[in-house]
Amino acid sequence: MPFLTIEPGYEVVPLRPQQVDQAFPLVSTIAPELGREQWSAFARGMLDATGDPPRGIVSLQNRRGYITGLFTWAVEPHLRHGRTLTVANFVVLDLFNLDAAADQLIREMETIARLNGCTAIHTELPEAYSNLAESAHLVLSRFRDEGHLLGTLHFCKELQAARG
Repeated sequence: MPFLTIEPGYEVVPLRPQQVDQAFPLVSTIAPELGREQWSAFARGMLDATGDPPRGIVSLQNRRGYITGLFTWAVEPHLRHGRTLTVANFVVLDLFNLDAAADQLIREMETIARLNGCTAIHTELPEAYSNLAESAHLVLSRFRDEGHLLGTLHFCKELQAARG
């Protein structure tokens, strides 16, 4: 894909189908209730290149191929912002350079948005970032430093009957 970025020590690349299982432990840190099968089905749907709207999963990998971060994305229409890149499931776990790892993923969001003709980026961070542990503070500060502002509050009510 054209939005590949390489920085010393990291490579930002689309998650490959054969890496879906490898990414599961990382995803389970933000969604511990999620089973491997549920993640696999979701991820494979996001990686379907024939999907409309455009969508995907971006991974951040170190030189050994270990996945230290990822996010899912889709291009969607928005009432106020028009064509918008919607980012979710943002997770970064790097024990040695968390801020640099987060920076790489955040910058990649903008690259993908520009390549897809988007005029805004909307990011839904996992609930884990609301506890404001030290690592959450670092990630949130990286978003602010890259020009992302708190724009809305996101509420969710799970409907038991619909979850089936």
